Amino acid sequence: WPSLLASCLSLLAIYALGREIVGVRGGLLAMCIAGTTIYFARYGRQATTDAQLALWVAAANAALARMILRRITWRNALLGGVAIGLAFMSKGPIALLMTIVPAAIYLCFAAQRPRVRWMPLIIGTIVLILVGGWWYAYVDWRIPAAMHHWTKELTVADSGEHAGNVFCYTSIFIYVLPWTAMFIFGLVWICVEWRSRDRWLWIVLIVLLPAIAMSFFPERRERYLLPLLGPAALLVVRGLLPMFYRSIGPRIPDWVQWAVLFALAT
Repeated sequence: WPSLLASCLSLLAIYALGREIVGVRGGLLAMCIAGTTIYFARYGRQATTDAQLALWVAAANAALARMILRRITWRNALLGGVAIGLAFMSKGPIALLMTIVPAAIYLCFAAQRPRVRWMPLIIGTIVLILVGGWWYAYVDWRIPAAMHHWTKELTVADSGEHAGNVFCYTSIFIYVLPWTAMFIFGLVWICVEWRSRDRWLWIVLIVLLPAIAMSFFPERRERYLLPLLGPAALLVVRGLLPMFYRSIGPRIPDWVQWAVLFALAT
């Protein structure tokens, strides 16, 4: 039950992220979409560290969204530090690839950037290191061979389970069913509009960067993408927006959109 509880709480964090990206109604829609995907139904209840990682990654990205799109405050910095630290404790450096790295790359190209407040950022970083690093430091101190074992896990596939091929993570298109068509629409439109450098580009980076990077590791599991369910749901929201707001473009012909929805519903 702890994994199921973490998965349910992650839906609230997805709402918080969606609220910052596309407003309250968009956040509610993203939360509902995430909760109705095959990804959530299959992996959200499994007793793995991926469920805990998904919760803390979603919470961290929600805090980062408030800092990037609004302003940097002590509350946002501390919450972000704690959430990223807990995500790091859950599964190691991959947490940074799902949170800090996409945000940093986005800020390099963003049309608007928040005013930097160094003290909250520094304290938040210290909190991140303390929360996320103490367990690894303690284990490495008590068990000298632990670091070698962790490194081996990153570089050698577990022979006891099929490691998956290099295209393993393209399964995300299947696991976001029944929203696959809207997911593709949203992804395509954001890529088409990348020159606008708006907040949607950041959402694409959160999905693509970890998926591409993890494809180079020898051990690949479809459940490893569970923490990306939130931004994937937001891509679905982006695909749905032109259906309800005609001022948002580019647009897909209405008959195509409704035909796809009808096909998925049947």
